[in-house]
Amino acid sequence: MRRNNSPDRYLQRRPDGGYRYVRRIPADVRALLMEYDPDLPEYVRRSLDTDSLETARARRDAMEAADDEYWASLHSNDTPRREHYERVIARARSLKLQYLPAEDLVAHATLEEILQRIAMVAGREHDRVTVDAALGGAEEPMTTLDEAFAVFENAIRKTDLARKSDWQRKKWRQLKQRGLTNFKQAVGDIPIEAITREHATKFYEFWLKRIVPDDPDVKPLSASAGNKDMDTMRALYGEYMDYVGKREKALANPFAGLRFRDRIEQTRPPFSERWIRTKILKAGALDGLNDEARVVVLVLINTGARPSEIVNLTADRIVLSAKIPHIDIRETRERELKAASSARRIPLVGVSLEAMKEMPAGFPRYRDKDTLSGAVNKFFRENGLLETPAHSLYSFRHSFEARLKLAQVDEELRRYLMGHSIKRPKYGYSDDLSWALAAIEKVAL
Repeated sequence: MRRNNSPDRYLQRRPDGGYRYVRRIPADVRALLMEYDPDLPEYVRRSLDTDSLETARARRDAMEAADDEYWASLHSNDTPRREHYERVIARARSLKLQYLPAEDLVAHATLEEILQRIAMVAGREHDRVTVDAALGGAEEPMTTLDEAFAVFENAIRKTDLARKSDWQRKKWRQLKQRGLTNFKQAVGDIPIEAITREHATKFYEFWLKRIVPDDPDVKPLSASAGNKDMDTMRALYGEYMDYVGKREKALANPFAGLRFRDRIEQTRPPFSERWIRTKILKAGALDGLNDEARVVVLVLINTGARPSEIVNLTADRIVLSAKIPHIDIRETRERELKAASSARRIPLVGVSLEAMKEMPAGFPRYRDKDTLSGAVNKFFRENGLLETPAHSLYSFRHSFEARLKLAQVDEELRRYLMGHSIKRPKYGYSDDLSWALAAIEKVAL
């Protein structure tokens, strides 16, 4: 079909000053339609109900697109359900009709309106798109869970994901896909519109059997794992329904309120100060670790930072030349922090300062990867450096916090150093870090 690019194409001014849409029906399309309507005119003529040229152009664009879709559909007898539904909606707009499913038409339309719609399609019974547009014969297509997730990931959460690094996006997607896969296993791969409270409860029971297994020999999974999957489905359903304009379904979220309470708070124990001094800082104890992993361990001892915060530092955030050497943990365009409260500057002292001097440019081996903890925990386990089997690399963070508490460091300052949230405005990024330095020197190794 040859494209008319005139800005005023198909617009005709009426004597009263209003505009109408006038367009010749393509010869091949007209030949098809005349099989059902021998008196079909050569042109489409519809009033645009406006005397504003700008408004007329906008309404013309909508009618033009609808006619293009409709005419294209006449050459295909095998239109996919979703595509057919969209063409029916567009055709209804071009006919100046509100599309209503057949059951809604019968329930809410007046007899006069129903008769008018029937008259519009008289003699055009084989014109499926027009008949369905007028009489509500097209069923709304269902959306698969994978289709809904694609919208969730690529549209609804797109701005959130743009702030994450490649590794963070990968971990986010793995977690969400796990919830989706488990739901399909428990309930089935059903359309998202078909999910009911019964399905959500079935998914809850699927996890309940894993958190509290009937077989005492089966290792129970954590309530946290189940809650993450429930959160995934609750967010996917609610945000998708809201996005596509089904606000009432978003509010009546079938996953609402379904969470597991964990009676046991599972936290990693801190390394004792004695263990760190006599075992981990013993001469030669860390010689078998690669240099980057060894430096990270030593930096963690006197900073209490999260391992991921250390390995993703870049040279501009390792500030060794300042009056008080420190690390600057802040969000960048390439990587987001766990929370806004995680942004902080931590002075470097003792073994942490000396170690960081070995890696002033950061840790390229582990940057934006998830391999450090596994490597360090394996080395510690094989070399007798774990104080108990429950200890891990993350125990250095808890050890730092425990030492701050024992030293009676002010709670607000302690929360700042740990990157925890503070209800009132927190300590700022002042040039003078002496307030933080004095606290860390009390507990530094």
